[in-house]
Amino acid sequence: METQAEPPESSTHAPVAPPANEPTRSAPVYLDSVEFTSAPTGTYIRISGNLPTPCHHLYPPEQNRSNDTLNVALKSWQKRDVICVQVIEPFVYYLKIAPPDEPIPEHVFVNGERVRR
Repeated sequence: METQAEPPESSTHAPVAPPANEPTRSAPVYLDSVEFTSAPTGTYIRISGNLPTPCHHLYPPEQNRSNDTLNVALKSWQKRDVICVQVIEPFVYYLKIAPPDEPIPEHVFVNGERVRR
């Protein structure tokens, strides 16, 4: 089901690539909900969940589109030598999947879970 949620600019955590010159470690993200949403700028999926700690960042999502299927892989990273409080960090991220004039993929998966319309 497509919803009219907050505008995509209201992501709490924007993906960022890890620094090339510092060692990092990867970790999963824990998804609570993934849903379609639309805005004048296009169609998005609103992804909400938790990062393992407040020191983790979202990697830029890996996207693989084949015909009418879009697979998105979302994970997190942190600097290797950082000591961080062990508490989960909630996040909301809007991922644009189609501009206003383009069709939406028929099947969308985030970390292997199908996004229902």
